[in-house]
Amino acid sequence: MWTHPEVIAPGDSVKSLVQNKVLHSDQRVFPVVWQQQLLGAINVQALSRLSEADWDTTAERVMTPRSELELLSPNMDATQALRRINAGDTEEMPVVEGRELRGMVRRQDLLRWLSLHLDPKHASI
Repeated sequence: MWTHPEVIAPGDSVKSLVQNKVLHSDQRVFPVVWQQQLLGAINVQALSRLSEADWDTTAERVMTPRSELELLSPNMDATQALRRINAGDTEEMPVVEGRELRGMVRRQDLLRWLSLHLDPKHASI
């Protein structure tokens, strides 16, 4: 789990997100967090559908709300997490305990971890 992902506040502008985070990171999903509580997330793919004229809008207005996100729990094992990510339309998912963001899990990191820890004779994902 990636315990310190880049996060944004609900009042941050899309322009600020793009200029200060998206262009300087390989992160593809940006959690929208207020007082350690996950409110939603913005996927870089969704940003690509916005016109530059909409960049002054706030993260809260363009985020996918928490209630519509696929979430992982800290006690989920790697194969379960990979199945959940594979079933979704994303490369990364938030890890949440209660309403608090604990981190992010990326598909590439799960695949790397599983390749090092699973016995190939018994792997079935």
